[in-house]
Amino acid sequence: MSESKIHSIKLQDYEIGDIIKIMPLGKVKIAKSKRTGEYFVIKMLIKSEIIKNKQEQHIINELDILEEISHPSIITCVGFTQDEKYLYLAYEFIPGGDLFNLLKIENNFSIDKAQFYAGQIVFVFEYLHSKNIVYRNLKPENILINKNGYIKIADFQFAKIVTDRTYTMCGTPGYLAPEIILNRGHGLSVDWWTLGVLLYEMICGVDPFADDDPMKVYENILEGNIKFSSHFDDKSKSLIKHLLEPDLSRRYGNLKNGVNDIKNHLFFKSLIWDKLLRQEIEAPFIPKIKGDNELKYYNVYPEYDDGAESLKNDPFSKISK
Repeated sequence: MSESKIHSIKLQDYEIGDIIKIMPLGKVKIAKSKRTGEYFVIKMLIKSEIIKNKQEQHIINELDILEEISHPSIITCVGFTQDEKYLYLAYEFIPGGDLFNLLKIENNFSIDKAQFYAGQIVFVFEYLHSKNIVYRNLKPENILINKNGYIKIADFQFAKIVTDRTYTMCGTPGYLAPEIILNRGHGLSVDWWTLGVLLYEMICGVDPFADDDPMKVYENILEGNIKFSSHFDDKSKSLIKHLLEPDLSRRYGNLKNGVNDIKNHLFFKSLIWDKLLRQEIEAPFIPKIKGDNELKYYNVYPEYDDGAESLKNDPFSKISK
C-alpha cells in the first residue's frame, strides 16, 4: 500500500491509562497523546493467544480492511505498532460506552429508538457490502455510542472481503445465520440476518434464540421459531421476519432490490434517511460527558498479568503499516 492511513505509532508518545475492556485475545486501555492531549484507546492483542486460537488471518484481514474503509459510523483506527509480545492498535476514543450497557440499563428500547440505531447499521452494511466486505460481528457490545449519541461500529476481527462464498465458522452464537451453522458457505447476506437478531434484541431485551445451552441456541436458529412479545408492533415483526429468513432467495438485503427492500420497509417509514446520514436527527440517548477522557460509561479493570510471552517465531514481524 502506497499511502498508509494507519500510521506507525510509538507507545512512548502516549500516556497509557486504565484497562477499559478485557477480551479473549487481550485488553483495551485508554491512552492520551502527549503531543496533542487527544484521547485514544489502544487494543493490546497477545500474539501467543492469537496463534493459539488460530486467529492470525483474522487479525491480518482486520488490519487490511481498516486500512481501506472510512465511514462516519465506523470507528477509525489511527495507529499500529508491535513488540515481541503484543500487537497494538490505536483507535479513536468513543466516550459513550456501548449499546450492550445501555440496553442492560434500559432493559429494552422503544420502537423509535431501535429504528434510530438500526438505520445507522443499515448504512454501515450498505457501505461495507459495496466493497464486498462482510462484517460478521454485529452485537450490542460492538456498537459504541459517540458523544453526540450516534453510533460507531467497532471490532472488525471477523470482517473479510467476499466476492462469492466463504466457509469460516465465526461470530457470536446467538447471531449466527443458519448457513454458517450448516457450513454451506455464506456471503454478505449473513450481515442482514444479524441485523434482524439485533433489532429483535433491542426491542425485546434478549436475542430471539437465547438459551443457556449453546447447542440449543443453534437448534433454535435452525428451527427458526421466533416468538414476539407485546413490545413488538406489526412493522417491526414484519421486518425482523424478512431479515431472519433462512431462505437466501427471500431474505431482505439479498434480493434484486438489495438494501432498498430494507430502507423502504414500513418499519423505517418515519425515518428521514438523508437526515440520519448527516446526523441531523436528535439522538434518543446522548451521553452526559464532562471531559474528553470521561470513563463513566466504561468498566475500569485493575492491571493484571495476562501471561503474554515473547515469540520465537513471530508470524507478525513482517506486518508494517
